[in-house]
Parts: sequence; structure tokens; C-alpha cells
Amino acid sequence: MNPRRPLRGLVAAILAISVVAVGLAGVSTASAAVNPYVQYQVSVHGNPTAVAITPNSATIVVVTSTERLSFIDPVLRYVTNSDMTCDSPNDVAVSPDGTSVYVACATEVWEHNFADPEVTDSFSLPGGVAPQHIAITPDGSRAYIADGATAQLIAVDLDTRETITTIPLLNGISPSDLAISPNGTRAITVTSEGNIDLFDIDPNSADYNTRIRNDTSSSGMHGVVFSPDSTRAYIGLDDSGNRQVEICEVGTYCGFNSSIDPVGSPLAIAISPDGNTLYTANYQGTVSLLNVVTENPIDNYDLRNDNDPVTAIAAAANDKYIVAAQYNDGITIVGTTVASKPGRLTALRAVRGDGSASISFTAGSDGGSPITKYQYMVDNGSWTDAVETSSPITVTGLSNYTNHRISLRAVNAVGASRMSAALKVRPRFTGPVLDTATANGFASITANFSSVLFGGVNGFRYSVEVKEVGTTSLFGFCRVGVSVRSCSVIGLNPDTEYNVTVTHFFRFPSSEDRRKTLPSNAVTVRTNPNP
Repeated sequence: MNPRRPLRGLVAAILAISVVAVGLAGVSTASAAVNPYVQYQVSVHGNPTAVAITPNSATIVVVTSTERLSFIDPVLRYVTNSDMTCDSPNDVAVSPDGTSVYVACATEVWEHNFADPEVTDSFSLPGGVAPQHIAITPDGSRAYIADGATAQLIAVDLDTRETITTIPLLNGISPSDLAISPNGTRAITVTSEGNIDLFDIDPNSADYNTRIRNDTSSSGMHGVVFSPDSTRAYIGLDDSGNRQVEICEVGTYCGFNSSIDPVGSPLAIAISPDGNTLYTANYQGTVSLLNVVTENPIDNYDLRNDNDPVTAIAAAANDKYIVAAQYNDGITIVGTTVASKPGRLTALRAVRGDGSASISFTAGSDGGSPITKYQYMVDNGSWTDAVETSSPITVTGLSNYTNHRISLRAVNAVGASRMSAALKVRPRFTGPVLDTATANGFASITANFSSVLFGGVNGFRYSVEVKEVGTTSLFGFCRVGVSVRSCSVIGLNPDTEYNVTVTHFFRFPSSEDRRKTLPSNAVTVRTNPNP
């Protein structure tokens, strides 16, 4: 949700999205302070006005004032963008089945289809309206739209796109936020002037689509969210410095009954899936965590740009992160006490190269914080960042025909994993180029190859080797002198596929030790059948 509020003279700036990873399920004491382990930013290239999260928590949806939808993978940090034909987008909601995104635009509601991103649609509302906020019923059948121009709540059938009814808000005041209860029976709107309207939206009720109560409280209301059991609504407000989250008992009274005091001035509010923790997005550029059980603050922490207001917030259903819109330029993920160092890398395997090695591995746990990089260490030296961010990684700067010991580790925002077991690697020079390999006569293969020149060595022969496809054992070979560039392997099985490679054998001038290069490129050849 994105409650509206004047920004006290702030000049236009680049908005941003901040993702805050959390792990506070069941928190009921102030000892569960946030530990800001995980931080990174992802640009959304626009001015976000609202955020939402898909029901499976796999995608963050951002709507921007530049008429763009951004879809963010909170784990891979991958962003995709989709342009909209939507003027002045104000709010965004995701259908309960996760298939569609609905955006409240200046004069209509715009829809984006997740299954087919090219499929978009829109539907108009009664004349003269300006959709300000949108919420979808839990069964996905209806949308409720809070209109900022005529101060009314509009119910729309999402199958037919027809308006079901319009319900005037009391006192004709434009709403600052809208929420629907998880059980689908109530809707609530709040205004910056302190008006609270509660609506019956239960199709089985005699009071279906009517306002059943209007309460008044302190002014400065910005943000409302229902508890998971639908018995309470929590309303963020800042009335001339009186900063509170007001607790509305849905079945009795939504006035100033009891409250929790956040550290900042709430502009938006979200709740954890278990209902134990509230998150307020604050004007001061902070996010406050509030304990619902004890009705006390848990903690308050700054986002990356702490001078910029946090203007929208949503909580993931998997209870692992919240996402908040802030005036800056990116996505920030901040971990909590659930994060730890990554698990140790195992199952290392090396493929040696020319002065290098490709090391594959099995990653351990990420410790609750995304892996930011992998590092390698050669011969007990210093740690070097790998270019790759997944298995395998390439280790460079190795000496050919020298035994090296290589260890790896994973790094997240908390720290580095334990060092892996060391892997022994002995790189070699690049081998010859196998130009052609062809079946020749009965059960033989002829290979033609080119030499890869390298100075300072004394070459003395080439060896062509064949292995039956699907095996690693040498089946046959032929050897020729250093001046010859062709060789035939005989005695092979007829009508059989073989992989053919060639290797160069040489000596360094200062040593009598025989060396060999890496195998050449492999060519697959099928021998001729029996005549």
C-alpha cells in the first residue's frame, strides 16, 4: 500500500525501493533487535509510488511514476521492467493466485498478466474518479478502489470488469489508505484528517457493500493493515509529532483505544504473516519494528539513505523480508539475526587449463543471507574474488607444470564460510589443434593436426589418442615425430564412435623430464562398418 502524505517541501528526487530481510516470526521481546547484516541495492530506474509482493514471496512488484512496472527477484536481485499505458499510477495490488497485477491509474485500473507479460488490459470506472488505492478480495473476485476525486469506495467485479457499487466515504474526505481483511469480510479506509470508515464486503451478509461504522481519531493517518485473523486493524499516524500506531478493534471500536509508539512518523504500515510484528515506514527514513503482543517497540533502523522518507512498505508471506519505497536509487536488503556465515563448499573438482583451472563445487547453505561472491586462495596466499558468482569458477595466474593447492570459500554480508578442503591442480600448456579426424579404411581413424607454437621447449613427438564414446579409458593411440602432422590409429572396432584428441610431448631445455600439453579439442568419429 502507498498512503499519501505531503512531503513537507521536499524537492522532487529519485525514489527507490528498499528490501529489508527479516526473520522475526514469533518475536515477543525487545531482545530480538535487528542485526543489519544483509545490504544491497538494485536500481528500478524510475520513481516508485507503490510496492507489492506476490503471494509466493518470489517477486517484488514496483510501480513507478514514470509509468513502468518493475519485477524484482529478491534472491537473484534480477530486475525486469514493463512499460504501462497508465497515467499517474498511484497504487498496486497482486491477485491472490499471483497471476495478475492491478495498478490504480489516474482514470482507470490497468492489469498486467504474469503468465503472459505481453497481455495487458484496463477497465474504466464511473466518470470523474481518480483511483488512489486498490485492494483485491482474498478470493480474487473483486477489487475495491478508493477514489481520491469523489471520496468514495468503488467495488468492481474482476470477471466482468463492471462496477458493482459505489459507497460514499463519510465527510467526503479523500482516503490516505485502504485495506481488506484476510477473511474477506471487511474493508477499511483512513484519511489524513482522522476519519476511519469500516465497510461490510461479505457477499453473504445483509449489509453487503455498505459502510457499517465511521469513527474519528487523531489526524495524520497514513497507512492501515489488518491482523491475519481479521479482528484488528493497525493505523499509522503522526498528529503534530504524536507518533503512534493506533489499534482498531474491528468488532467494537476503531477510535483512539490503544496504541504502540514507533520511533518515527509512520507513512505506511505492514504486518508479519504471524501477526506478531508490525513494520512502519517512517518519514525520517527509518523502519520501526513493533511488537504486537506486548504493544512495545522492538527496534528502529535506518535504511541506506536515512535522510529520505520511506513512503511505502509490504511484508512477504514467507516472513523473510519486507520491501519499502524510499527516496534514493535502488533496492536495499538488510538481514536480521537469522543470518549467519555461509556453509562450507564441498565436492570440489578441477579441470586444469593453461595457467588456470576451472573449479566446480557444491555450495552449502547461504546462512539466510544471499551469497555475494566466491573467493579462492592459491598456495596459502591471499583470498581473491572470483569473477563468477556460481559453480564453476576460474582460477587464473597459475604456473604451468607446478603443483598448486587451491581452496575456496563463499561470502555473504555476514562474512566468509570455512575454507574448503584444498584441491591439488597442475596446469599445462595448451595442446595442438586437431584439424580433422576421419574414418580411414577398415577400423582405423586418421587425425590431422596443427602445432601450437610456444618457445623455450624441445618438442619430440605427438600422440593421437582415441577413447570410445561414453568411456574414459584409452582404446588406441598412435605416435609420430615432432615434424609430422598426421597419424592413423588402427585396430579399432568397426562401426563404433570414438573421441579423438592429440597431445604434444616435449622437454624443457634445462630438464630431462618429459612433459605433455593439455589434450587438443576432441573430434568424434564413427569408424567404417565391416565391408
